[in-house]
Amino acid sequence: MYRLLSILAVASMLSGCASYLLAKYDTGEHVLINDIRMSAETGKEYCTDSEVMKALSVQIYRKSISFKNYASSLDHNDDVIKAAESLVDITTGLKSRYSSDSASAEYCKMKLSAIESTSAAMQLSIARKPR
Repeated sequence: MYRLLSILAVASMLSGCASYLLAKYDTGEHVLINDIRMSAETGKEYCTDSEVMKALSVQIYRKSISFKNYASSLDHNDDVIKAAESLVDITTGLKSRYSSDSASAEYCKMKLSAIESTSAAMQLSIARKPR
């Protein structure tokens, strides 16, 4: 029984490694930008709740900083780094608006749509570039 469990554990680890090695792009970058996109996409339903949006705006901002820092650690990644810096600028605006006062629902939806569309474009770009 122990031997069977050991074999299954090793096989599971190898399949996880194989999926990473088979990807033609950096999966870490892709996961981070997808997380930002998903947060912006699902956050629109909370645009009328300023307390939720205050927390969400900080969360999205922190994720964009994390993405920029990760992208900066990769070689030959200048285009993604520039795009990540632009995304940080967009998320900074959202965070600043909610830290000073509550923003209108229209502003919130517009800003989250901008973050979502920027993230979607970056996601496609990352998936097409070889690592």
